[in-house]
Amino acid sequence: MLTLQDELQDARAERDRAEGVLVSLIRQLLPGARPVYLHSAGIRELDRWTLNEMLARHGLRVWSKATHLERLVKVHIDGEHWAGHTHFWLEPLPAAGVAEADGDSDQAKGRDAV
Repeated sequence: MLTLQDELQDARAERDRAEGVLVSLIRQLLPGARPVYLHSAGIRELDRWTLNEMLARHGLRVWSKATHLERLVKVHIDGEHWAGHTHFWLEPLPAAGVAEADGDSDQAKGRDAV
């Protein structure tokens, strides 16, 4: 008979497996710093806010930006805001305590930070 502790351990293991599959999928969809059109892959909506919370545990984050193209994906960019973005890419999170150089700011790169 499983105890509550066993059930909790099993649930955590299952969550970790599902998270691993999701990270693998994101790495395949966004294989580098070169922007990708997720609309072309059939994606029409992305909760980037929640996705980046999970990816942060793996030292990663998804960035996106809007351009003047029709291949828009509806993107949840923060607690209450959504926007239409076209370009998506994956980057490692900066090491703890390391600030990005001024030239590397989100605004300078034309992207929305989470």
